[in-house]
Amino acid sequence: MYMLIHDLSKEQMQELEQNQKDCADLPPITYRATFKLNNLMELITIIQNDSKFSVNDDFTHNICITLVREDIKDININNNDHLGYYRSMNKGDIKMHKKNAKEYTQLIPIITGCQAVLDPNTKKCQSFEFMKIKGNIPYVRSGGEGTGLIPPPPAGGE
Repeated sequence: MYMLIHDLSKEQMQELEQNQKDCADLPPITYRATFKLNNLMELITIIQNDSKFSVNDDFTHNICITLVREDIKDININNNDHLGYYRSMNKGDIKMHKKNAKEYTQLIPIITGCQAVLDPNTKKCQSFEFMKIKGNIPYVRSGGEGTGLIPPPPAGGE
């Protein structure tokens, strides 16, 4: 049963990955992210129910954390909110990088299912593909789940 509210098309994921490549020389603004446990558990259940999942395979990994940046210049205008940060976002609360006439969010980790096959000898990745359900990539992203807000960089300390 597929219940996650967040999913991306392959094209949307490629755009987010390209945004991160475009910002590769920019440091992350935040160094910590939080996730809702029930969303993670739901994603893990979806991954475990996938036909490609094998619990005893040491050379296949099924969870991927991808670090992306979203161009938020047109959020709420051109429906450019691929990550679901869509409700009353206050740009003043979010530190952003500006580059190539775009406004990029802070570095945002998203967790997806995947099929990453490692070489048994070198342990390097031989093949990788995102898990897809009905053609889209289910994911969990950090913070603001109830409000749709991008979380500000967390404070230091503990």
